[in-house]
Amino acid sequence: MTGVARSVERKTPGCVGRTMELLWESVFLGGDRGRGFEEDLQAIGATDPSEELAEFLRQASQVDFSLSVARRRFVAIDEYRIEMLTFMADYDVIICPAMPTAAKPHHHGLVEINDFSHMMVHNLTGWPAAVVRCGTSSDGLPVGVQVVARPWQDATALAVAGHLEKVFGGWQAPPPLAAGKVTPPRGVPKLPPMPAAPVAELKAAHDDLAELTNRLTKNDAPRWMAVKEGMDHGPFTARELIKLIVDGEILEQHTLFNMSSNERKPLAEYPDFGPFVQQYKIRRDEQEHAAALTRSAKVETRSTAAKFVVLSVSIGALVLAGAGYLMSRQAGQERERSSGDLAALYESGQVKISGTAGILQHTPRAGGARRSPGSSSGSANGTGFSSYEDAMNQAMEIDMGKAGGERQLTSSDVAGVMNRELNRMFGCVGEELRRGGKLGKVVIDLAILGNGRVLGASINAGSAGFQKCLVTKLREVHFPSFPAPRMGARYSFAVD
Repeated sequence: MTGVARSVERKTPGCVGRTMELLWESVFLGGDRGRGFEEDLQAIGATDPSEELAEFLRQASQVDFSLSVARRRFVAIDEYRIEMLTFMADYDVIICPAMPTAAKPHHHGLVEINDFSHMMVHNLTGWPAAVVRCGTSSDGLPVGVQVVARPWQDATALAVAGHLEKVFGGWQAPPPLAAGKVTPPRGVPKLPPMPAAPVAELKAAHDDLAELTNRLTKNDAPRWMAVKEGMDHGPFTARELIKLIVDGEILEQHTLFNMSSNERKPLAEYPDFGPFVQQYKIRRDEQEHAAALTRSAKVETRSTAAKFVVLSVSIGALVLAGAGYLMSRQAGQERERSSGDLAALYESGQVKISGTAGILQHTPRAGGARRSPGSSSGSANGTGFSSYEDAMNQAMEIDMGKAGGERQLTSSDVAGVMNRELNRMFGCVGEELRRGGKLGKVVIDLAILGNGRVLGASINAGSAGFQKCLVTKLREVHFPSFPAPRMGARYSFAVD
């Protein structure tokens, strides 16, 4: 580095002595004596592990620590990174061996795992590092030097590595491999290939569905109504109806009504929609099969770490997998994290939700005090907002000259407004999922005044906090005005 570097000092960060404990033991091996890895190997049918994997399992079986110790070690990892940053304040790069030896024979890597600690330091910090050949062993094998720069200073590490490569000659062809030196890997189960339809059959099936879709959606118009649970939904175009069938929103037993032909019968009796019903069943069966495999195998995030060891992938990828393994050991934490990820998808717009609406026929209770249209009977949701039942049973002024002939909103009117307003509800859905709530199908009964304002609402799913949050959003929703004094409607959406 003469003439290039202003100064070169020989110095070692004090924290590197904990590298193997914090990374190899805490992240890779875990603290359950290898029981999780053994379960994962059984799940994938690996009954005869390779020598490397057997050594890994042997080391894992000797490591046992509690969750509280794991938490302290993850705090120590942050302290380790802070100490490394402090050390680098006066330096641009660290130059150190990549390994204390040349390339190792097969099956020696895990037995001599401490020799990897030079690289593990920077797997733990995540800093940019480059390795360049700077010498040759007596056996003709390369001797590497590692150049490590500060965070986000990749160009500095590459520039110094490039200089060293010019000085020492860089890459050279390896010596011929002696016969019999390589032991073939064993213990990796051979999985049968997935059954697949011939390409010609797949293409033909795809073409048939495309042709059928084009035929059904020619001159498309909202002419289809669906009857579910005694309520009308729609009208839908043929393209919208096909999507609802494939998504499982409309099933074979539900009645379809074609308003153009006045034909009314169950979906199962419409042969043109049969292929789309089959698409739904295939998708449903695949999801159920995948869920069954997950339940039986109990393969959590930690299995990723085991598979990475089997496949001998990069150390950096193993860091992430191992960290995921430790953090998923507690079932409650896993559920909370999964819910948080799903909530983030809703809020970022990567997952969309939409629903359907129907009109409720309501018969008011006899008697009751007369209230003005803007008053509220109160409800258990703690918002001062009426429930659907209370709102629909409030006495109202009725123009007897119009009684019985007032127009109301249609189900498509209600669905159109509510689908647009779902964006406001993402926050409520996200918070409920983060609390560990399971929503499934959410049904909202709405009492709507003739001026379009929501007078009251009842929600059938979620915690009291979720219902209160939704009610707050519903108070801001405005529907188109209509001549009738009020009406009842039901809107539902699914959160899977």
